[in-house]
Amino acid sequence: MITQIIHYFGLVHGLYDIVCALSLLDLIPLPQVPHLLMLHDQGTERFRRFFAYWIFTYGLMRIHGSMRAYSYCVEALWVAHETWVHRSVRRVWGTYVVVVCCVLGCLTL
Repeated sequence: MITQIIHYFGLVHGLYDIVCALSLLDLIPLPQVPHLLMLHDQGTERFRRFFAYWIFTYGLMRIHGSMRAYSYCVEALWVAHETWVHRSVRRVWGTYVVVVCCVLGCLTL
């Protein structure tokens, strides 16, 4: 039962990431993409596109169950690096994302 819940959560989370990525690419309309709210500087149009491709990629990894744990580990490492080394991610958001990704990564192993 719990493994099915975790599986469906990961699937929905992957779909959510893909929708957000498509919105960043201006392919579907969303008023605000939460992924950008955690950044101090939302960057150039080129940055937004590359960020969207990255979000799309780990969204696909989350849909494919065998790679889900790795997607959470990669996201945790990237956000930790950007939060504490480059300080480009707001500290509260970055810490939240890192903790949640570590928990979800462990749960989906």
